[in-house]
Amino acid sequence: MGAGGRMSDPATGGKKTETETIQRVPYQKPPFTVGDVKKAIPPHCFNRSVLRSFSYVVYDLTIASIFYYLANNYIPLLPQSLAYVAWPVYWACQGCVLTGVWVIAHECGHHAFSDYQWLDDTVGLVLHSALLVPYFSWKYSHRRHHSNTGSIEHDEVFVPKLKSGVRSTARYLNNTPGRILTLLVTLTMGWPLYLMFNVSGRYYDRFACHFDPNSPIYSNRERAQIFISDAGILAVMFGLFRLAMVKGLTWVLTMYAGPLLVVNGFLVLITFLQHTHPSLPHYDSTEWDWLRGALATIDRDYGILNKVFHNITDTHVTHHLFSTMPHYHAMEATKAIKPILGEYYQFDGTSVFKAMYRETKECIYVDKDEEVKEGVYWYRNKTENLQEEKTERIHMNDLKIGELHHRRVLATLSELPALAMTAMDVDTDMIQRKQSLYQSMDEMFEIQKEMYKGQQYSQIYYIRLHLIRTLIYSLLPNWKPHLPVCTVLGLEEGKECIIVGTLYKHMKLKPTILSEYSKERTVTPLVTPDNFVHPDDNLVLEDESGRVNLKGNVLSPSVYVTGNVVALHGKETSGGDFLVEDLLEAGLPPQSDLPNNSGEDKYVVLVSGLNVGSSSSNPLQLQLLVDHITGHLGDEKEQRSAAQIVQVVVAGNSVQIQHGLLNGQNLASKDQSKLSEPIKELDMFLTQIAAGIPIDIMAGYNDPANFALPQQPLNRCLFPGSSAYNTFRSCTNPHLFDVDNVRFLGTSGQNIDDLGKYSKAEDTLEFLERTLRWRHLAPTAPNTLGCYPFTDRDPFFIESCPHVYFVGNQDKYATRILKGSEGQVVRLICIPKFSETGVAVMVNLRNLECHTLSFATQISS
Repeated sequence: MGAGGRMSDPATGGKKTETETIQRVPYQKPPFTVGDVKKAIPPHCFNRSVLRSFSYVVYDLTIASIFYYLANNYIPLLPQSLAYVAWPVYWACQGCVLTGVWVIAHECGHHAFSDYQWLDDTVGLVLHSALLVPYFSWKYSHRRHHSNTGSIEHDEVFVPKLKSGVRSTARYLNNTPGRILTLLVTLTMGWPLYLMFNVSGRYYDRFACHFDPNSPIYSNRERAQIFISDAGILAVMFGLFRLAMVKGLTWVLTMYAGPLLVVNGFLVLITFLQHTHPSLPHYDSTEWDWLRGALATIDRDYGILNKVFHNITDTHVTHHLFSTMPHYHAMEATKAIKPILGEYYQFDGTSVFKAMYRETKECIYVDKDEEVKEGVYWYRNKTENLQEEKTERIHMNDLKIGELHHRRVLATLSELPALAMTAMDVDTDMIQRKQSLYQSMDEMFEIQKEMYKGQQYSQIYYIRLHLIRTLIYSLLPNWKPHLPVCTVLGLEEGKECIIVGTLYKHMKLKPTILSEYSKERTVTPLVTPDNFVHPDDNLVLEDESGRVNLKGNVLSPSVYVTGNVVALHGKETSGGDFLVEDLLEAGLPPQSDLPNNSGEDKYVVLVSGLNVGSSSSNPLQLQLLVDHITGHLGDEKEQRSAAQIVQVVVAGNSVQIQHGLLNGQNLASKDQSKLSEPIKELDMFLTQIAAGIPIDIMAGYNDPANFALPQQPLNRCLFPGSSAYNTFRSCTNPHLFDVDNVRFLGTSGQNIDDLGKYSKAEDTLEFLERTLRWRHLAPTAPNTLGCYPFTDRDPFFIESCPHVYFVGNQDKYATRILKGSEGQVVRLICIPKFSETGVAVMVNLRNLECHTLSFATQISS
């Protein structure tokens, strides 16, 4: 590999002699996980202090102000010959201090400055703009660099060239003058060229620029903030222009541009040296995972500049493993993790100048090593036989199954060598994941401009009655055309008629707030049943004019619930009751035709109840699910099946927060960790999927979301890893969407669970069928199921019939086809709790057939 230079001992930090050769970093999957490494670090190292962070800002700016004062007031007084020496000294000193300021702004981009994202972004925007760095633009691209470190296909900066990507002209620069010239150009022009033209960055199929909001580097949700970054740069440039008008261009160049050139040089140098070393491996998509990629970096010794740069140089490994850790804890954390990392930790004490030259000489391109594993690349410098070849580029729209796991965040399955070996033997380059068209229709469930002004629930009941009664009126001519339609107030004794209204069920066992109190104390404790139906329950029908008790055997109180809108045929009795002889429901809504998918199988995976953080959660079976979806389990047949998965939906209850933590009180630091750890772990799993497959996550009863339906999307800030991908979507509960024009409607289970408490059915699927026939997703809301008091609509009204209707977090898997009188065909699905069953569901878009994926294990979580 053209080894040159020597590497210092990680254990002692001392420099090795020139006779000792560089030892390559192990490329095999490490015998530890991110969680193992984190447990070795004292918990306080993850705490961020606003005061302490600001103290470093004040300290750096104070030193910079002193240098400015000295240079501005005393260098002009020096003889010209001494001034020629003093100005470069000022540029170097001021540039080093301002590089430290950049490091603090860089921490803001990682959310390591404080616990407040708005404060981090404000400080980062101000400091970075002052150094002509587009804060948000860099923040997003740099975050992707951290997500893809070590990947030759998806890293964002200093992406090493493959041998086929190196031009034959490189041989003319592979000498001492050529290397010095390369370093000079890189250190002076590298940073602005990267920002403006993405030089040395990841390949994109069109022009990529950090100042362009439409650049392919950014997702749609990030583009607005790119404008803010540009505005910050323009404001600083305008200020510099005004200064030049007042003090002269020479003053601006000597006082500001000189130090800025040094800052830019250090930004390039630090990134270059921390990720470029003959001992570091790089990986293609068949081998890359997040942990090995994060370990493919190196700590270096910059002498006194380590402190000036806030230790970003000699704690870079820790920074890549835990980027939200503030710099003032990184040294302590690095010492703590060295014994865990062992030979996976690398430290090079070679002098900076010598390392610059050596890495420029030794690290020209990467190539496979025939002696080691396929998919692992090492730096080389042999340029004698290079041919002019087209650079090997891998486009996002050509993602293959082997690539879809390229950003795996959690390495927990080192116990599965047999499965891993099977997956490695498959020629994944020949397997391509299928694509699909997706459309979300959750607007009806979103609470955007709504504001609670004390309104009650009467309005939503009125809207429901109006909507469903209008539908029922259209059905009456074909049902009982000879009977008149009456209001409750217009009933006459003995006269047959039809009344339409909302049902209310009197329930003997229904709990109320008053049940907690009793006039007489009893020694017998109250027992809460799972189902509140009692033989003595009775139904009442209500419309705008009044209400009437219902009698007869046609309408069963055990089937219907408060909130149902129905039409009843009957007559008033002498006792003032209404004797029901027949009933009519709204029936299944109209349905669009199932699209013709030309015999091509595509699947949507439905899973719910991950319950990360609960005692029932099993990380092993969850990782198995992720590996199957991303195509890293099984033989070629199984991987080809995984390639047909085009969408994943997580239907609620993804995490389980410890009871008592969400009681509205301020939490201690250890309790804050208990609150955030399950969410972080969930984000790790979701990131692996979102790296290559569209994934929707719905809120559930246990999730950190609003309680009342419709639950709003989980805040994207909870998922910093997965939300970096535009394939990740946080959705409402209920969730309505189309995949290849196949309509899906689903909930996380609260509506069906509540029906199960206040009515009876043979199985859960019957509850799903009833809600469709009643044309309402949550008939018990707001009576016994919390919902928002809408005043202009009832979002739970079902206007069109879905092709697939699913409900999550059920005790067991169940499915059947429901057929309507007008040709409707609906696949009903109960998704079981994955944490308890290890079961996910696959739905075929071609014919609505579905089957389960079982990952149940006997290994304790």
